[in-house]
Amino acid sequence: MKLTVRIYRAAKVKTNSLRAAAGAPDDADGRKVWSCLLERYGPMAPTLRVFWPPPPEGEDQPREECLDGHLNAIVGLEVMSFDVPDMPRVPFSGLVEHEPLDAAEIQRIDGALESEMLRLGVVADADKNEWRCWYEVR
Repeated sequence: MKLTVRIYRAAKVKTNSLRAAAGAPDDADGRKVWSCLLERYGPMAPTLRVFWPPPPEGEDQPREECLDGHLNAIVGLEVMSFDVPDMPRVPFSGLVEHEPLDAAEIQRIDGALESEMLRLGVVADADKNEWRCWYEVR
């Protein structure tokens, strides 16, 4: 068993904005929107990832994540990743490109995230960017 952890600098984006940028229908799910984005805009930044809101257990529709009733997706740019192998082995570092305490580094990655989103025609408030963590157990 191995645990893979990835740290993202992320922004919340309305799913309707992503659908409109992709030219996808209103009922398109995350996979369909992503494939439409790739067809329309070509290859994305290799570390860009869109996290679509998952539906609750036993339901077909995504959950409401925002006070005004619109659904939000998370668009993130991977800034750090590492693997934790089986115990009792020692964890080791993988890709590390970012020092989260350095203001210049935070501005650099925020600029890269904003640039990629503006290329798609999607606007998010850069002041509300946040850190997100994603993990996978293999």
